[in-house]
This record gives sequence, structure tokens and C-alpha cells, in this order.
Amino acid sequence: MKKTKKIHNILTRVRKKDGSEREVKLWRAVILQAAEDALITSRKKKKLKVKLDAIYWLKNSKKDIKEVCAFADVRYEKIKALTEKIFD
Repeated sequence: MKKTKKIHNILTRVRKKDGSEREVKLWRAVILQAAEDALITSRKKKKLKVKLDAIYWLKNSKKDIKEVCAFADVRYEKIKALTEKIFD
């Protein structure tokens, strides 16, 4: 959780008051879960697959993650920069 703290702080601030804040929170939770999954330390086969899928999505699925960021009302560039720090 420590490495994802900055992402968590960004994603938990929702300023929308037009009725869409629940949807925004949902999509932000998707991003946060992917970041947390990418940091799984277990060596169990099932957990390792979850980790590798999350890393692949965060690093290589540019179109998908841009779309999720748009739904989450967060800048893709900010999330990309923060996730790159996680993998360093």
C-alpha cells in the first residue's frame, strides 16, 4: 500500500457533484486495484498471474487505460507517471 499511496490520494479526491461521483469512484477503484495487484509479492501461481496481468495492463494497454482514466476523471499522464515510479 505504501507504494500506491500517491495514486490512492489522487484517486480518492472526487470533486464531481453532478450525480456521476459514484461512477467516477468505481473507475478510480479499477486503477487503484490494478496498481495494488501489480505489487503482489506472493509466488502462488494464481496470484502471480494477477500480478502479471495488472503490470501488463498498466504498462502496455495504453488505449484501455486512457479510457478508464477518462471514466475516472483523472489525467492519464499523471497515472502513467505514478505507475512508472512503482515499477522502478
